[in-house]
Amino acid sequence: MISQAIVRAYTYRKAQEDKWYIGETQVLTAESFSQILVNVQQASKKEQGSYVILWVSKQSHESLKKDSYRYIREFDYVGMGKHGEMYILLNNMSKNDLPNVMNRLKSNGIDTTVVEEEYGK
Repeated sequence: MISQAIVRAYTYRKAQEDKWYIGETQVLTAESFSQILVNVQQASKKEQGSYVILWVSKQSHESLKKDSYRYIREFDYVGMGKHGEMYILLNNMSKNDLPNVMNRLKSNGIDTTVVEEEYGK
């Protein structure tokens, strides 16, 4: 009985993850990324956090799909936009740290451009 419950819970969780991520990657679907972004923006408006959104060049998509965990922190997100574009959402990023993060990404072959910044007041 307990093992059946564990199997059902695992199956449910896997089904949910299949809706959140693209294939076997840690890249969020456009819908999932959009929902997380709304939450982050609301928290920022309440001065409960800050964020930066980076647009990822098309030639860098495969690197991030394959190894996103190597390039971002565990509380940041890589996600897709509605039209196939890819973004990185950096949570609690300071204005001083952003150039370092972008340089580190670039040195690993990931070209990005800042789309939106919202820092704590």
